[in-house]
Amino acid sequence: MYPDSVTASILEYRTIQGRTYHSDRYASEYVMPNDEQQLQSVDITHHYLTMLLDNNLFLAPIPPHVQRVLDVGTGSGIWAIDFADAYPSAQVIGSDLSPTQPEWVPPNVHFEIADATLTWPWKDNYFDFIHIRYLFGSVQDWPALFQEAYRCCAPGGWVQSCEADIHFYSDDGTTDSEPALQKWADLYEKGGAETGRTFFLQQEALQERSITEAGFTDVRIFDYKVRRWICLR
Repeated sequence: MYPDSVTASILEYRTIQGRTYHSDRYASEYVMPNDEQQLQSVDITHHYLTMLLDNNLFLAPIPPHVQRVLDVGTGSGIWAIDFADAYPSAQVIGSDLSPTQPEWVPPNVHFEIADATLTWPWKDNYFDFIHIRYLFGSVQDWPALFQEAYRCCAPGGWVQSCEADIHFYSDDGTTDSEPALQKWADLYEKGGAETGRTFFLQQEALQERSITEAGFTDVRIFDYKVRRWICLR
């Protein structure tokens, strides 16, 4: 639910090649649609990432009675909802450009319209835990984003950032010989270069460097491989 009424302009979605995208009220150009097809994809992504973390919603060592939690780029709201269910004493905010989240949610979660690439609307030192996931391809200034996270994070709080490397890799190097996979990476490289919003935060350690430069300490890096799959030809 939203604490205040959502203005009509927010609901004026743009339609491009049959898919809907967020309102042009914001200058940001989030690369993904906001229609039902995309929201289903967000939910699937949430489930496989949770499985990848051994059925955990996060890795940060937050206390069991965490109070204020922010989910940046909440999408369908599924992570925020699951967290609110697991931590009923916490107050959870999910922020996004589009009000696409469900109305029936736990009483300790609500959603707000906010552009993560601008100045965040929350107070300094406010959140005990800030969760940021899968914003690749949508942010021009990653250092500025993490500076806002640092400002809004309470002393002793935690920020967790999860971004995928969308290159395809294999332990035996067989993916290197697949031209379609190389084409995939090349297109994302080109698209990110043209928009100024990279899809590859691992290059030049952009993610890690931006977090450190923002002032965070006790930075911990976890590198997870997507499990193997069977390819039928």
